Amino acid sequence: MDEITEPEPRFRPTPEIPAWRPPAPLTVVLTEPDAAELAGYLSRDTGWWYFQDRQSINGVRLDMKAEQAWEEDPNTGTVWVGLYLPGYYLACELDRKTAREVAAALTGESTVAVPMSFTCEPWDEDWLAEPVRVYIEAERNGDSRNPARLSFGRGGDG
Repeated sequence: MDEITEPEPRFRPTPEIPAWRPPAPLTVVLTEPDAAELAGYLSRDTGWWYFQDRQSINGVRLDMKAEQAWEEDPNTGTVWVGLYLPGYYLACELDRKTAREVAAALTGESTVAVPMSFTCEPWDEDWLAEPVRVYIEAERNGDSRNPARLSFGRGGDG
């Protein structure tokens, strides 16, 4: 009889993941090509899209999708976002206005990092009551080894 083995996990943590714990803010750093692709989706006027099973430079897996066409109103329409990192699952629904602000930050059109509020579920506990602030940034000039780019948190918060 054949031995039953566990399937390969879709997400393998990388050794670069710092020890992050909620409720500290979390920064997700994308490669420049992934950031440009995501910014294009977030700033679209119409259409459904998926940005799934992507690994950030600092080891966070992202799943994002817009399953409703954007409306004419700049605040209507949502993007579902899920983040996975060792021991935690974070989720949020992003409105269209915030999505456009995140896109502008990813492309460098805006120098302001946009915080998003995520719910957080530790794998071995109930959902945490307080939301976690999450920032999505693009690596700049291929500098993925810069310690500031690999850290979790913003300024003195984390």
